[in-house]
Amino acid sequence: NYSLINSDNLKALLHALTVVLLSFKSFLSDHVGSEFLNLLTIKQYQLLSENLHKTKKLYVYGLPGTGKTIVALKIIEKSTMLQCKQGEVLYGCENKPQRDFAQQKNICQAVTRVTFLKASFNDVKRVVIDAQNFRDGEGDWYKKALALTSSLYFPEPGSFWIFLDYLQTSHCFPAGLPEAKWHDPIKSLTKVVRNANSIYR
Repeated sequence: NYSLINSDNLKALLHALTVVLLSFKSFLSDHVGSEFLNLLTIKQYQLLSENLHKTKKLYVYGLPGTGKTIVALKIIEKSTMLQCKQGEVLYGCENKPQRDFAQQKNICQAVTRVTFLKASFNDVKRVVIDAQNFRDGEGDWYKKALALTSSLYFPEPGSFWIFLDYLQTSHCFPAGLPEAKWHDPIKSLTKVVRNANSIYR
């Protein structure tokens, strides 16, 4: 009821709405048995709210600790809530622990790059690649993902989002991506939301 809003409680209402809009369940909740909420940064929220439906292909750059994996999984979660079935969304990453982490969320198909290249995913409409430390060995993962999301059998184009950070590479092989000059459109996550240095130690 708008008649209950006045200058005294308006600020409190706006604060409450901000928490609702920008919050997400912390992944820590699954480990401690209590629910914790984290706040998305403004750029994370903009990625989720402004680009989820209108941007079919997107490169998301982010330094270590800026929440690339969190945003990638939140995008998948929103996709399965609004428009895609769980089997129509695929999350790809390089290592098995990260794949297992995504699988625990039970919101999509989660595979490593090697498995992605070996298996068939004909029903997938949305591909989200967490391309940290990716390489072009075993085949052209980029070409396969692009073909999946551009299938002529779909009533409308699928979507292909790539999250990457060239600083988090532990090898000297090509990543299998087009040259950086062909990355378009690009969004960047710049605010560090966890202490990557302490995690490294």
